[in-house]
Amino acid sequence: MAADIGSAPPWYPFLASAYLVVALAAANGGELVGPGDLLWPILISLLLATTAWFLNGLVTKEPGKRALLTLAAVLVFGASGRAIVVVRSWPPVAELATDIVALTLIVILLVAFTDLVRRSSHSFLPTLRYLNLVAAMLLLWSSGQFIWNNTTARDALPMSSLPQAHAEAGHPPDAKPDFFFVILDKYTGPRSLAANFRLDDTEFLQFLAHEGFFVPRNARANYNHTFLALAAMLNWQYLDTLVTALGRDNQSWRAAYPVIEDNRVSRALKQEGYRFVFFPSAFPMTKRNRFADQQLPEPTSASREFQSVWLRTTLLRPLLEGLCPLIGCSTGKYVPESATLMDWKFQRIAELAGSREPIFVFAHLTVPHEPYIYDAMCGHRDPYIPERDDGPEASRVVAAYVDQVKCTNQRVERLVTDILHRAHRQTIIILQADHGHGRMGHDQPALKDALPWQVAERTDIFAAYYLPDHPAGLLSDSIGPVNAVRAIMRHYYRLPLPPLPERTFWSSSHHPYAFTRIR
Repeated sequence: MAADIGSAPPWYPFLASAYLVVALAAANGGELVGPGDLLWPILISLLLATTAWFLNGLVTKEPGKRALLTLAAVLVFGASGRAIVVVRSWPPVAELATDIVALTLIVILLVAFTDLVRRSSHSFLPTLRYLNLVAAMLLLWSSGQFIWNNTTARDALPMSSLPQAHAEAGHPPDAKPDFFFVILDKYTGPRSLAANFRLDDTEFLQFLAHEGFFVPRNARANYNHTFLALAAMLNWQYLDTLVTALGRDNQSWRAAYPVIEDNRVSRALKQEGYRFVFFPSAFPMTKRNRFADQQLPEPTSASREFQSVWLRTTLLRPLLEGLCPLIGCSTGKYVPESATLMDWKFQRIAELAGSREPIFVFAHLTVPHEPYIYDAMCGHRDPYIPERDDGPEASRVVAAYVDQVKCTNQRVERLVTDILHRAHRQTIIILQADHGHGRMGHDQPALKDALPWQVAERTDIFAAYYLPDHPAGLLSDSIGPVNAVRAIMRHYYRLPLPPLPERTFWSSSHHPYAFTRIR
């Protein structure tokens, strides 16, 4: 019997290394994580496990001990990043959880465990078959969950597939205005900037007003998540139909992405003869638009977020961040949009003004959203990606966000100036935040778990609208994005879109369609 048990191959360290990657992807099933995103993380993890197996052969020749030590190395490699984040979130020891301290403690613990196992009188052979079975079951379960997430997510029918509002006679072909729709992600409104960030945005708002923009003083978001805000404004309606199609219990963010890609605004303008130019972002909800006439840059150049998220959970991140400044390598830090790329986008958007045919430009710009890539004068800084918005990093987050807002203002001023200078036809410009900051971390909590000031900051948004020859009263000081788009499409394209009651909805990250109305 002992020989039979001992003959079991030591598969479990290698299965565990793959499991840590697949489980991370399965837990993020609401986003666009494809099988190709798992390739390099799994290969690197298996290479680490193989290397550890051979190195542990120098410590002990007993297969049971060797496998257990390899598993320890796999867990240290694959879970250290998570452990460091947890320690940093505990205020009493947060300041001690630096990469140097963490790496030192990890090495000490691993060496101590290795010596303990090597000296043990147990062979650990009886655990081989059991641990093989457990590791295999965990990997199969997470793989099944990942496959299920990728094959059974219920996608919404695009709202553009619903009955359309038909336009009356509008502008003649040669008088159709160019239309620039620019999303400034996570741009908090002026009231919260002043109260919570000590930033007076008056000079920037006065510039826009001087250029002819209508700048609402009390604009409020319709939804507290980017993908919901975009789905609503681009289809000029609240998302009751979406919730009916998907169900309040649906947790898949990507189920709503078809509503963003194939939306009513772009369809209506294309039917009017517009050329649709789309600027992809690295965020999944706007990473591509297959209905656009042109995408700048090509979506294939977008960075892969999952691989960087995985890297942050491993021991590689602190190692790279310590070594790369010395040897000039890449730390693997996830930067959705580099400062250089963002500069290019602002410039390229402006260059589209003055085209011979009417043009509709949609650009989801990931500023002033983190990572913080600009200083206050628009110099390119080392990207700062906070683990949290509160605790020890709170003051640094506030300072970095303020600097990025200041730079965003400068970039927008130049953009507006260039568009209006180049334009030879009337031009509509929407500058629109999806939501404000809120400083609640990466996951939005349920309404009952959010503080009142956080809810107010998250739903207080920046907005500005350049609308040539618009009648007085077309927009109000408290208008939200849905009604702003309805008003623009109603006035300029004669669509029968009467104003809707102003509404703001809140939902958590884990139950995004379980809306609670707060306005």
